[in-house]
Amino acid sequence: MSEDTRRVYRAGETLLREGEYGDEAFVVLRGSVSICREVEGRLLALVEVGPGQVIGEMGLVGERPRSATAVATVDTLVEVISRRRFRTLLQDDTDLAMDILKVLFERLRQAQSALLEWQLGKVTKARLSELQTNAAPASAPAAPIARETEAPSGPVLRLSGVSGDAIEVLPAGGLTIDRYPFRIGRRTNDPLVQNDFSIDDIEPYQVSRSHFLFMIEDGRVAIADRGSYLGLEINGQRLGGEDGDDGVVFLKDDNTLWLGADDSSYEFRVEVLGGDARP
Repeated sequence: MSEDTRRVYRAGETLLREGEYGDEAFVVLRGSVSICREVEGRLLALVEVGPGQVIGEMGLVGERPRSATAVATVDTLVEVISRRRFRTLLQDDTDLAMDILKVLFERLRQAQSALLEWQLGKVTKARLSELQTNAAPASAPAAPIARETEAPSGPVLRLSGVSGDAIEVLPAGGLTIDRYPFRIGRRTNDPLVQNDFSIDDIEPYQVSRSHFLFMIEDGRVAIADRGSYLGLEINGQRLGGEDGDDGVVFLKDDNTLWLGADDSSYEFRVEVLGGDARP
């Protein structure tokens, strides 16, 4: 672990917040953190976690809002694992990566078990919700059975091609997006990859299987990299890949998007047709 990836949260400070998006997980090194849910405008403490436990690991693999809030109960030291760093850890620090993967797989196993019981008629929907909450006290997982119709609404986007290759991979007239998060990546048969729209890219690939997404942040539409290999460029700013920034970029009314490396042939236009865009 590196001193540069450690962060101190003072007592009462929030590590992650329910409803927000994030691509970081935290390993508690010293101190303790309370995992809470918001109920009728108040935070209800579910459990307290301490050294050696992982918080927010679903943010490393998913693009759904956090479903719990984590607050430091005392001054707390954590190791911060970003999605990009996690990809590196899989090669360079397999022990730490495996620890995080064990937590993640256990969360998924418990949620899957609860869902199977419900499907077999052994538990009610209310009991399923309780099992999901109790099964993942040290993280903020997303609800696994949300229907697409329940996806949050927001500004309407139109994604259209500028370059020939970009025009070819989109529907005629462009792609209209009106629900979030909206995930885009390369078409694949991998059952673990979840995309709302898939691009038929060919070698040498410019588009990763899980490349980027549009999401709602603070009531505005934003774009974020999903841990892609080559990243993207939005209005001249690089995100993801080897040299891009982490985090999100809020969209303007009219935006230029490149997918892949500097020599990529995938140039798109992203228009915000309605709602709130940052000027």
